[in-house]
Amino acid sequence: MPQFHFPSYSEPPAIKANILYWVLNRPAPGLSYAKHYHPFWQVEIIQAGKLEMGVDGETITLQAEDIVFIPPFLEHSLHYPSAGIAYCSVKLDVEGLVDSNRSNRIVKLAEPAFLYHDLEALLGNVRQVTPAKLIIATNLLSALLTIHYTPCTGTAKDLETPLRRSVQDLITQNSGSILSAEEIARRLGYSCNYLSALFHREAGQTLKSFIDRMVCHNAQKLIIHSAMNINEIGDALGFNSVYSFSRFFKRITGRSPTDFRHHTLHSGGVDR
Repeated sequence: MPQFHFPSYSEPPAIKANILYWVLNRPAPGLSYAKHYHPFWQVEIIQAGKLEMGVDGETITLQAEDIVFIPPFLEHSLHYPSAGIAYCSVKLDVEGLVDSNRSNRIVKLAEPAFLYHDLEALLGNVRQVTPAKLIIATNLLSALLTIHYTPCTGTAKDLETPLRRSVQDLITQNSGSILSAEEIARRLGYSCNYLSALFHREAGQTLKSFIDRMVCHNAQKLIIHSAMNINEIGDALGFNSVYSFSRFFKRITGRSPTDFRHHTLHSGGVDR
């Protein structure tokens, strides 16, 4: 009789990734992006050439078949020294991981090359990404995040605190436009300092970063999916000028709203 052996292990808490959008980049040689950060996770899948990423005073060289995870709100710069560079950039929302548990570090994957080829085949040609490919890519990225970062022990529902939901509901009711921490505190009946401290304790991130993240995500959806021009989008989101909206958007995403629209639509990336 054959004997079957089954591994015994405790399944770790899962981190769940949600792909917001993806874009194929073919930067001009010599182009650089100064230090910036994003309110979401970012994965760079390098397809050709070499590029340089600056973080914490160090320079990381990335080349073909490298995959790197960049946590939200981690400042980094990019430099493209030569022609022929191509990479797929994937933006993610991540559940099951709060700020206090995030290792504020970039991870350059050391997994076997077949993982690169799997992700490149799934997302590398953005015009040929099917719903099935998107599901597979999302699950693969979720597994890699679970391996390399510390998951929370609770579920995503556990992390949705009542206070976080209240703040999110206020922004949603305000048509997704920007609200100051002071205005949110007034509507919820708190002082601004008390609400900021309470939100940070309960939600694991600052109130301002959460507001910025929601407004930026709404801006991205309008830029990609609406026929509104950049002035109209900034006005709809409550900015007093297109300059202040562009400065806000570039501070978080590293691109101006116009550049983001052109780059995303022409590469086929879609906000999901």
